[in-house]
Amino acid sequence: MRYRPAFLAILLVGTLLFTACQPRPEPVESVGTEAQAEGEPDKIFQKEYQIRETPESPTDLKPGLYCLSAVDGEGSFQLVAPDQTGDKLIREQRFSSRAWVEVRAGELLRFSGSVIETYDEREQQEYCPTRLGNGFFLIGVDLFPGILTVEAMESEGSGDPVCEIYTTAHDLLEGPVRIYEFDYPIINIRLEEGEFLLLQNADIFIPST
Repeated sequence: MRYRPAFLAILLVGTLLFTACQPRPEPVESVGTEAQAEGEPDKIFQKEYQIRETPESPTDLKPGLYCLSAVDGEGSFQLVAPDQTGDKLIREQRFSSRAWVEVRAGELLRFSGSVIETYDEREQQEYCPTRLGNGFFLIGVDLFPGILTVEAMESEGSGDPVCEIYTTAHDLLEGPVRIYEFDYPIINIRLEEGEFLLLQNADIFIPST
């Protein structure tokens, strides 16, 4: 029995050496930290509005249809539905003229480089440009229904021209009801009252009345 302490000492040293020689596990990236970084809109967007049925503060909006008009170049917005795991993206867009967006109770609207107007405020304004481009337009307010001309614009590195017609300004999940391909640089398209026109890298000509 007098050899027992020596044997235990040798066993302990061997165990420590074996543990020290094992490879260290790779560090695991924290999902919580990443989600928190993605949820910091102040670094990207200048304004944030909570959508409430009954607004409680100046930064609350009622559900409905709103128009964002770009100032000093380009505007952008992001519409999200916040929950316990983070923000679920509903829709986002960059625009150089204006973009309509429908917001619903419980959502958050963030935007930069633009001013926001209600449908009634936008409708009462007299704004008659000769052409519009890079935006999401409401037919009957921004453009008259009918046959209008669209021209593809050369924009290096910005992708192909897009001309699509939607019936909603919320999540766009249903997709466009019509897509116009640019087989030629200049095409004619049909617009109907209440539709929305998405233009990217393209301009639409507005006839004088």
